[in-house]
Amino acid sequence: MKVLCFDIASGGLSAAIIDEHLTALHTVEVPWTIALGVDGSAVLDLQTFDAAFLEGFRLLQESARTNRIAVDGICISAFMHNCIFLGERNEPLSPIFTWLDRRGEDGVELVRRKLGDRFHSLTGCRYHPMFPVFKIASPSLRPLFARFATANTIALERLTGNSVEDYGAASAAGLLDVRHSDWAPEILSLVQLQTSMLPALGGREQIVGTVSANAAARYGIQSGVPVVAGSGDGFFATLGSGCERSDRIAITL
Repeated sequence: MKVLCFDIASGGLSAAIIDEHLTALHTVEVPWTIALGVDGSAVLDLQTFDAAFLEGFRLLQESARTNRIAVDGICISAFMHNCIFLGERNEPLSPIFTWLDRRGEDGVELVRRKLGDRFHSLTGCRYHPMFPVFKIASPSLRPLFARFATANTIALERLTGNSVEDYGAASAAGLLDVRHSDWAPEILSLVQLQTSMLPALGGREQIVGTVSANAAARYGIQSGVPVVAGSGDGFFATLGSGCERSDRIAITL
């Protein structure tokens, strides 16, 4: 078995074809630079992301010396706390806000005034601008948008046509009721967000769909390959550290 794994990170996109022995047969990297502003902004242009995603596939083809990548599945890991606003035709209305972006204090204060300490018990998140909920709540950052997405959901949609966010990455947005594993109605109401504007929710091992004919032609991969939802890099780091059991803990600094 061979699985194509992507890691969408702050410094760029990495991809590897992994076999059943967890051996990386082919590994490529496409670096990018997060645009940092004096106002605290730290963003990635969607066009840069799309170009890197395409380049990752091209480099894998070159490494494997094949015209069409043949794998048994695809899985994606992405840096946490990122988000982007999209329009009616899925056009970007903002760049991808990364976890490094320090703007959104007005959104933090708006939610704090309404929810106080209950925000943490609802979502497991803290009052910090990196959480996407505060970008949504911020009048200074929020455009008139139709859809809310993340780098992971965009990658899944590019491959399958389906938009899904796993529960872990959804919780990292500050929009999930962690007690019921569903979007938090009280918070959605507070930030004027409807569930139709959000990706569907699923487990990290859920098959979102299969590589579409259009994606196969664009990326040079076999059509019909199953694509797994994946999750945030922090969650996968914990899993890879052998700390999925309740008697072990991993700490990331």
